[in-house]
Amino acid sequence: MYTFAQTTLFSSIYHFVENIFTRIKHFVFSGKLDSVNCFHCDIGLRDWIRGDDAYAEHARWSPYCVFLTFVKGKPFIDECRRLARQNGAGDILTVALNE
Repeated sequence: MYTFAQTTLFSSIYHFVENIFTRIKHFVFSGKLDSVNCFHCDIGLRDWIRGDDAYAEHARWSPYCVFLTFVKGKPFIDECRRLARQNGAGDILTVALNE
């Protein structure tokens, strides 16, 4: 059973994530904390922090999504991946290769 504080926290997280991703129509809120999925490639993204750019994170973790490429373009995707590597955060390819 959840305490009142836990229920309030879950509710506020739910509304925070729901409000962000209803503006970005290609993400579907999974209903699990802050987890969302792209309707096209089905990549799951979670652990959002304030200031995260949903398109940039999508480009970082699913650079070959056709819908993302159509909406934002290949130069945007390449730049997001370059910035992630430059900042030491990595992307789907560098993380997978280092495991």
